[in-house]
Amino acid sequence: LVAVPGRARARCRARRGVPRGRRSHRASSQAKDAAVRGEGRVFGNNEKKLPAAGKNEAYFEYDLGQDGFNRRGAHRAVLLVRTGDKRKVLKSYFTTDHYTSFCEI
Repeated sequence: LVAVPGRARARCRARRGVPRGRRSHRASSQAKDAAVRGEGRVFGNNEKKLPAAGKNEAYFEYDLGQDGFNRRGAHRAVLLVRTGDKRKVLKSYFTTDHYTSFCEI
């Protein structure tokens, strides 16, 4: 768990929105594959809710489905990626509330 104080930790653990099932696993796998290929939008972590990225590291964000109105929705995967020649996903986070809180996955 990350950036989730006190009582919110229990909610994060019990959150029903954490990715489960075949469809969510596929979306999460696709995000990881895209991160290793160098694709995705850079996530600035401007609110400092995740640990700071180190040297040769960057956060990238990926949509995990759409809402009922064909928009991006609030569910995102945010991946910490080692950049450079040997790209690798170092940590994976999930948010169901558009970056208000995160769970490490």
